[in-house]
Amino acid sequence: MKGNLSIIHFNSRSLNCNISKIKDYLNQFKENFTIIAVSGTWIKNEELDELQIEGYDLYNINRRNKKGGGVAFYINSSLRCKVVDNMTVVVDNIIEIITVEIINEKSKNVLVSCVYRAPGTSVETFTDIITELFDQKSTKKCFCVVISTLIWTILVDLILYMILQM
Repeated sequence: MKGNLSIIHFNSRSLNCNISKIKDYLNQFKENFTIIAVSGTWIKNEELDELQIEGYDLYNINRRNKKGGGVAFYINSSLRCKVVDNMTVVVDNIIEIITVEIINEKSKNVLVSCVYRAPGTSVETFTDIITELFDQKSTKKCFCVVISTLIWTILVDLILYMILQM
């Protein structure tokens, strides 16, 4: 991976309705972000072609049984990466998480997760799921970054704990 890893997060509340605003906002910066994380995508599969951003590959996961939700990444096309299937899940009415592993030839790979916690969800249930997902052997070999809108206070201690365990 060349240079620095730069990440920005949007809670789009419908990516289809707000993609032009997001692109306009991103165009204000001199440099492109490496990763664009988006929660509240509300994506329908037939809309994917309209949601592309030049120079990025789109990875997403959607709710199955309910309208709304969804999380996604736009990853700079110059990066080698893959979706981590066992850390990319939807548990209806609790959590949506997509995790991508960025391949780094010169150092540890980087795991990046975009997480959405459904409003009113039991914090304990949510925390149990997150802990189980990140308490895998594969996370010990990588540097982990978690992006979310609602869970910072829950995850800060968990992230620090994971980093210290590496």
